[in-house]
Amino acid sequence: MANQTIKIFIASSSELEADRDDFRIFIADENARLNPSGIFLEVVCWENFSNALAEDGLQAAYNEALCKCDMAVFLIFSKVGKYTGQEFDVAVNAFNSAKKPKIWTYFKNEALYPESIKEEEIATLFAFKQKVRDLKHYRTKYVNIYDLKYQFKIQLDLNYPDLFAPAKTIPVNTAPVVTEPVNPGSLKNSFNEVLTLRLFEAIKDKCDKASELVEGAEMNGIVWQTDADCRNVAKDIIAGAYIGIIGIQLRKLMAIGKEEMSQGKLDRYIGNCHLTTLRALQLLCFALLSKLWDEKDKNYVGTPDQIKILNNFFSNTLELNIVAFTKLFGMLAAIFTGAQLDYPITELKEFIASLQNDDAFMGACNKMHTIMANAGNAAFTEADCYEAENQLTIILEQLNFLVNYNMESIKNIEYYGIRNIERYYEHNFTALSPEENSNIDRDQIKVSTTPLNTYAVLLYNNKIDYQPKLNLFPFVIDANALASEKGAKIYFFASSGKDGNLNYSFWEDKDNKLTIDDPARQNANAAANVAISTSASFKAKRSMDVLMLFNDAKKVITRTEIKEAIIQSN
Repeated sequence: MANQTIKIFIASSSELEADRDDFRIFIADENARLNPSGIFLEVVCWENFSNALAEDGLQAAYNEALCKCDMAVFLIFSKVGKYTGQEFDVAVNAFNSAKKPKIWTYFKNEALYPESIKEEEIATLFAFKQKVRDLKHYRTKYVNIYDLKYQFKIQLDLNYPDLFAPAKTIPVNTAPVVTEPVNPGSLKNSFNEVLTLRLFEAIKDKCDKASELVEGAEMNGIVWQTDADCRNVAKDIIAGAYIGIIGIQLRKLMAIGKEEMSQGKLDRYIGNCHLTTLRALQLLCFALLSKLWDEKDKNYVGTPDQIKILNNFFSNTLELNIVAFTKLFGMLAAIFTGAQLDYPITELKEFIASLQNDDAFMGACNKMHTIMANAGNAAFTEADCYEAENQLTIILEQLNFLVNYNMESIKNIEYYGIRNIERYYEHNFTALSPEENSNIDRDQIKVSTTPLNTYAVLLYNNKIDYQPKLNLFPFVIDANALASEKGAKIYFFASSGKDGNLNYSFWEDKDNKLTIDDPARQNANAAANVAISTSASFKAKRSMDVLMLFNDAKKVITRTEIKEAIIQSN
């Protein structure tokens, strides 16, 4: 594709002039990357045209230039001007007749001030959105110019260097049925394909971006499953849709799948499948435990076997494996069902009910454990990888409701109560999502009329504004929040130490450990020049907060206070 010029038409209303200008600069930067390969991106927009009188008017000249472009990008916010709407129609008609330009439509997802809204302008937005829906056109939301550039860069990278060549495809029937033995010869080097095909189908009705991709593929007359470019976009959508910790692991899995074949790749691929399963189970268990702790006043009493499993979770000096967490999850589900408690994740009620008639989820978790447990017997093979991918697919298909949930870490909270001024709370937080993980060092600010728990790690439904947020602390902690540092570094509870300390593992890498120790022991060890594993940046009081809350959770959840009350009454 040497010495090829790709023309990109950019259109927007005047309110997005700044975004349009920044986008043109971004294209110029991309040219610096692509020019050595003989590719030049030429921006076409009204600023490039002379104001001199044209025979059929300047707009006719713009439209003619648009029809000669390879790509057309439309930026939309609160209104759609007459000429932008006309240019979109010209682009659609040109595409229908000549299959070019390919069209990208980006809607800026930013707050509008009520006083700035004009009825006649907002009506043009609604009309345009309806037009896009009628065309079954693939549209995308963007938050700011950085988000826009990131999303469009993905489009360029996915298509480069064969930017507009017919898409390479693989037959859908090469994907093995998940419940059947894998034939590795039929899927040579096709990592992530089964996962992508199945998970995308599982979330497409729950995720706007997934629905938009399907609509866009239909508009272009292609089936997304058999189009290589669409499947690459689907992989990004899947990783961005699932709740933070799972999405981050899926993004890693997709990256590993693209690597050149090596034993290291096989080891990392299976290790990541295993860790994704473990973290998903931990998240479910930690959510149920946190809710059970909050329901301390409810009249539930565990059976001796249930209490034994709970005590083992809180006191075990070895980190629980997948099999142990499936047992813990099953036991917690039985408590919630028996006591008719409200579930912290609404969809868990239906999910847990389905487990009684179908053991595919638990079976897949146990098979994942078995695959990893055999690691010392022989080197992993491609067949092992495909089997691990199959089991992970079964697990995440059934947990597709987690695309409705997000996590965030709460930092310091300040109360503002100036005289005769409305009182409110302002808190810093870090969103824990795969899409924002690269910018995880940037704290954000929210204002509310009600206080939140400091150092909390919250789980919440992003589809329901009024649903209470669940605090996962101290089962999930943010080491940076505890150390008064920017950004977030999330750890999951792993085990209890023999001396009463607590061990945590980094949510992206279980081998990265953190120990939280009693402050008195920290001071004694420091005085005796004994090395301690606790982070030096942790302040004693905050370490004590974690230990105190963990012990209170243990006491409440295992119903220790009930036993103590009975002993005292006798």
